[in-house]
Amino acid sequence: MKPVNQKSGIMEPRMAAWKILHGVLEEQQYSHVELQRIFKEHPELDSRDKAFVERIVRGTLEHLYEMDALIGECSRLPVKKLKSYIRTILRMSVYQLKYMDSVPARAVCNEAVRLTNCLGLGSLRSYVNGVLRNISRLLEAEPEYSVISGNMSLSERLSLQYSMPGWIIKRYLHMFGEDCTIRLLQAQMEPVRLSVYRNPMVYTGEELKRELFRSGAECTELPWGLDGFYLASENGPEQLPAFRQGAFLIQDVSSMLQGRAVSASENSYVIDVCAAPGGKTFHAAMDMKGSGCVDCADISEAKTVLIKENAERFRLSNVKISVRDASVFDAGLEEKADILIADLPCSGLGIIGRKPEIRYNITEKDVRGLAGLQRKILDTVWRYVKPGGRLIYSTCTLTEEEDEENFRYLTEQLPFEPESLKPYFPDGPDADTLEKGYIKLIPGIHPCDGFFIGSAVRKMDAEDGNTTGAEL
Repeated sequence: MKPVNQKSGIMEPRMAAWKILHGVLEEQQYSHVELQRIFKEHPELDSRDKAFVERIVRGTLEHLYEMDALIGECSRLPVKKLKSYIRTILRMSVYQLKYMDSVPARAVCNEAVRLTNCLGLGSLRSYVNGVLRNISRLLEAEPEYSVISGNMSLSERLSLQYSMPGWIIKRYLHMFGEDCTIRLLQAQMEPVRLSVYRNPMVYTGEELKRELFRSGAECTELPWGLDGFYLASENGPEQLPAFRQGAFLIQDVSSMLQGRAVSASENSYVIDVCAAPGGKTFHAAMDMKGSGCVDCADISEAKTVLIKENAERFRLSNVKISVRDASVFDAGLEEKADILIADLPCSGLGIIGRKPEIRYNITEKDVRGLAGLQRKILDTVWRYVKPGGRLIYSTCTLTEEEDEENFRYLTEQLPFEPESLKPYFPDGPDADTLEKGYIKLIPGIHPCDGFFIGSAVRKMDAEDGNTTGAEL
């Protein structure tokens, strides 16, 4: 391991992992954003260093409750009362002791002490060393030692085993049952596969596959006949010539299914009301082969900048980008959309596999607030849909308030009726709810992120629906 060198600015891998974890756990930053920032600012971190940092960060986040329980058993101070810097050092070090067999326990303890000194907390190095030595001896004597006890309830065991807040576990058990819940939790701890959607304006499927192969990337087919590939590349997709050519869109399988539900035809007018970072906008614009218009917006300039950057790479002339608050009515858009994409802000529980820290930052109160915001937006944007036009409602979460209940609100309180999704998914996935106009995708059951997709058609002759926003 390279030493920490504060004067030269050289970043040592464990310090990088500490910085990222501290930002995520103590300052509510996003792990993927912090990883990208640190790696960009410190090019001296090679591919091996980056893999080491990523494993510590992801592993610590995925096993946080177990790490805290182990620390609690071997520390005279409760985890919550520790200094935040020390708390982060101990959490990431215990993960290494428990799950990274290739790293010697002595090295973990010594590096933790050195990191404590580097952070100006040398007076606590004996405490850090003592706690970690105690945990190391415990795990050496009993490698399969578990903090889970037999007298715990099912929800308590699953919460500790999968490091998931109890209220989420109880909801999953109620909605999905024990078997499905365990499969979901296990799936969200597995490595995420990168999938890409083919830009039909650049290459055919075979042409893209050959181009990616020439660049050293490996491609495997996606499920359900989706037009793209699972992609594996040693240097990352952004380094591939095909990426710079705008030949593919990085997009999860769940979002590709949402794009298939949209099925934007050429010369359509599509409105995407909460568009950043733009994946669903670009999917629709590509399907329209550059014709028509995808009128996309988000609430701030910072968000729309992300859309503009990618739109330029894809060279999509049929994308119109605006800064607009989706909850505020824009009379200029009334009854203009053939299709309206409402992929709305949500609690994000379906993408914990990509952003493991989400579970620690969301509460049941937040869920209720987000469900209310979604209804407020629906109360506004439904007016943009032409009579006979379609509204595609989607979220990347799993709660009933944000998914099924708000889709029922759309089709019962507003002038819309459910539209069967079966014609849009001829090759699957299959679900009993497709005829009712929606599907819930569940990790572990489906090979993708957790996602909800609902399709509704605006009635041709109905009076305006209830636009006041029902109480949750």
